[in-house]
Amino acid sequence: MQIRHPERFALHKLIVGDRRHGGPDQAEARKDRGQAAFLISILAADRPGDLADALEDAVSRGPRWRQRISASLAHMPDTAEILSKPA
Repeated sequence: MQIRHPERFALHKLIVGDRRHGGPDQAEARKDRGQAAFLISILAADRPGDLADALEDAVSRGPRWRQRISASLAHMPDTAEILSKPA
């Protein structure tokens, strides 16, 4: 399987992880966050500009998207730090 825009997929996983019924400690939410963390760590090293652009686009889509991304990142301090660094 090829993911056309892995940076957008990674951010989507952050949003989905926060939307899971059962809360942030549910197994599926943890799995989503784990997948996002893995992709973000690789993309930060390999395609930092694409990742930064995707994050900028995601947070510009409104307060719900920003809130969901922030809520997931609250459980992922290492990934939050990666995303806070300039590209």
